[in-house]
Amino acid sequence: MRKLFAWLTLASVLVLCGSFFAWPALALDDSLQRVLKSGVLRVATAADNPPKEFHIVRDGKDEIVGFDIDIAKRIAEHLGVRLNITDMQFKGIVPAIRNHEFDMAVAGFNPTEARKKIVAFSNSYHVLPFVVLVRKDKADQLTSISSLYGKDIGVQTGSTQEKILDEYVPNCRKVALGKLPEVIMEVIEGTIDAALVGWLTAQNYMYSYPELTIANITIVVPEDKTGQAIVFPKGSNALVDKVNDILADMKAKGEITQLLEKNIALAREAGQN
Repeated sequence: MRKLFAWLTLASVLVLCGSFFAWPALALDDSLQRVLKSGVLRVATAADNPPKEFHIVRDGKDEIVGFDIDIAKRIAEHLGVRLNITDMQFKGIVPAIRNHEFDMAVAGFNPTEARKKIVAFSNSYHVLPFVVLVRKDKADQLTSISSLYGKDIGVQTGSTQEKILDEYVPNCRKVALGKLPEVIMEVIEGTIDAALVGWLTAQNYMYSYPELTIANITIVVPEDKTGQAIVFPKGSNALVDKVNDILADMKAKGEITQLLEKNIALAREAGQN
């Protein structure tokens, strides 16, 4: 009996020791060191949403630019690494981040509770309300939330706007499309009645298409659903903390506002839509 007890005690000690020594390895967060060591910050985006992220041609070469892209560039500069941007479908970004295919993503993301369960977020670096974008000849017909009931309202698939539409305008006919320009063209061509977009996006498209306007409809959405944040794989605490420090420094120096104004002008100059 004493031998059995001794063996059980020894086994328990070994298990505890094994757990003790294994725990640091399981808890290790090398997200920041991995980026610094590789010398590359791998960033995903969906470059179809000027002035936040879009394509232009410079000296005959295609380039991804925009407000969010400039923020990513500043982060890479602060870290002393090279920026590697990959353009992809918006709806595929969160799954890719979840699978650690990228270090982070910038594409006008809102840190919703559903997303927080599978990915991590930085602090919000910008806040934008949602608006209903319509053709001017339909503006008189769409003046309240109830006036959207039964109407075809476009959104980008997988976007926060889609979730907002589902929650706040449940009686409309949702038209979800993969790329935002597709949604806007449907509005312009009159095949759908309106689109739910961010205020900044609406400003850009109204500049490019004078026939568009913002409907006189107020959609009251909590600030935590309108804040823009950077997306990271779960467990990237060290990288998230460093990026938050960089964003706070940029805000304090007024860089966020400067970059936003710069890219609004760039998108208009380039005729992006």
